Amino acid sequence: MSGSTSTIYRRLRTLIAETLGVDEDDVVPEASFEDDLNVDHQELVDMMVAIEEEFDVRIPDDQVPALHTVGDAVDYLEDKLA
Repeated sequence: MSGSTSTIYRRLRTLIAETLGVDEDDVVPEASFEDDLNVDHQELVDMMVAIEEEFDVRIPDDQVPALHTVGDAVDYLEDKLA
């Protein structure tokens, strides 16, 4: 991870842990939101809104299904914030 990626990852990791009520140690790049973090549809929507607010980005609804893992979200944010 580059310097900016690790900063994004650290912020996102904390945000996801707080939003979902999971242990920050479980929020790793390869963690699947659905399979590993047990996120249901409403939690996913809430988390995406929190990410948009935290990082001041817009995540179009058609992009959400592509964000399967924490790493996918980091990559998405890195592209948008670069």
